[in-house]
Amino acid sequence: EALDLEVSESGEIVCSSGNSACVPLNILGYVTDPDAIGFVTLQAYEDAKLVQQVVTANLATDLIELPGGNWQMAAGYAQREEDSSYQPDHFLANGLGRTAALAALSGTFDTQEFYVETRLPLIREDFLPVISSFDLEGAFRTIDHSSAGTGDTWNLGVRMAFDVPRFGNITLRGNLTESVRAPAIAEAFLPLSQVFSSAADPCDFRYIDEGEEEGQRAELCAQEAAALGFEGYDPAEFQSIIANATQQGFTGGNPDLRNEVAESESIGLVFELDFIEGLTYSVDYLDIYLGNAIENLSLTEIMKGCYDGGDLSAEACGRFSRDPATFQVIDFRTGVSNAGYRILKGFQQELRYDFDIPQVLPGQFSVRANLWDLHESRVSVTGDDANNTKGFASNASLRGNVNLGWTLDRLTLNWKVQYINRAVKSNTAPPGTFDVPELSAHYNHTLFASYAFTEQIEASVAIRNITDEKPPYGMNSLGAIGTYDLLGRYVNMTLNYRF
Repeated sequence: EALDLEVSESGEIVCSSGNSACVPLNILGYVTDPDAIGFVTLQAYEDAKLVQQVVTANLATDLIELPGGNWQMAAGYAQREEDSSYQPDHFLANGLGRTAALAALSGTFDTQEFYVETRLPLIREDFLPVISSFDLEGAFRTIDHSSAGTGDTWNLGVRMAFDVPRFGNITLRGNLTESVRAPAIAEAFLPLSQVFSSAADPCDFRYIDEGEEEGQRAELCAQEAAALGFEGYDPAEFQSIIANATQQGFTGGNPDLRNEVAESESIGLVFELDFIEGLTYSVDYLDIYLGNAIENLSLTEIMKGCYDGGDLSAEACGRFSRDPATFQVIDFRTGVSNAGYRILKGFQQELRYDFDIPQVLPGQFSVRANLWDLHESRVSVTGDDANNTKGFASNASLRGNVNLGWTLDRLTLNWKVQYINRAVKSNTAPPGTFDVPELSAHYNHTLFASYAFTEQIEASVAIRNITDEKPPYGMNSLGAIGTYDLLGRYVNMTLNYRF
């Protein structure tokens, strides 16, 4: 309204609407008129409420004495009712600002859970040479969720410690686990709202040669075009409008969501060395399978999963449709759904070292380091596809950090270095698809210092991203969110007073 202007009979620039409250807005240069700014800006409000009612009962006891100690048992019951609501004001609900319209949300669920846990220490410290302990652990929980149904979770664990003369302590540990996660209120009950989205349509000539199976996309696209009665499809020339410009669709929650189920296995070793006092090193191998994964899938992810999976009749593939006359995507629905599965395998390493150097420097030093070495990462949308996501920016093959600390009386200093290995934008795109197909390795440095003046007063300062590192060249700001630092160098200062 403030931009739709005309010249009045008196020669003044006024709003064409005739609204006396409207103040013309000049968008060329800096806007300094407070009345103009006040007319086109508004303080929006949102009201969110979450009410929980929780009842728990727990019992823990020792059953009998075993060679390594008491057989411990715990059992309990939990009941939780959750009621959530979200209400945007008129301005936000009608999309009058810079975002799409925000929909009101309300929902409720209740859950009842029974659990039992146990620990059996089977070997005492001096029972066998070298072996200092052998423990078995187990847990079971049954869940009845009002919207997602019933489910059982369990865990079996083993821990065996070895005391090796002149070397140190070695602990072997392993776990088998099955767990479930019920959908949250927003995931299940968020109303459908209009959204505009683009997508890398697999039938477009620019993306037709991607995918792990050569020629599969072209074959499926041709079959789909024939089934719709569209005779003009040519995989070498077809240009999808949605690949170039956003199209209208819908997004929202899914009341038909099922519990996601995770099956995980882990085995690892922990070393505490006699000849390096204060050093602990651990390495664990993790193998995780997540079925019925609750995912907020984009249109690109849905379409890639359908055409690379080879089955367009899969449930997820009903979330978009094409115009029989043009073969263009004319309708779609994104948002939360149960994906096929996720697979994650890799090694997690951690090092802890506390030491001092009394002859050189006063104070206590510490080193903390961890490294995630990703071996396999796959995501399926339909259950038939298996998109290799290892090496993407958000799923780098190597990721770790190192913390160097020093404490002297009331003063604490800490230097933290974060590392993300070089990444790729796609594992299946043919050469030439991206101007910058790879992203360089990334480091981020943070310095932290704190001083306790008294037991009640403590001040701290953190200089984050000291070297002012930008996201790797070729990574846009939207893709960098949650993985790389977008703010550059900045300083945080805090003053705490306890009373």
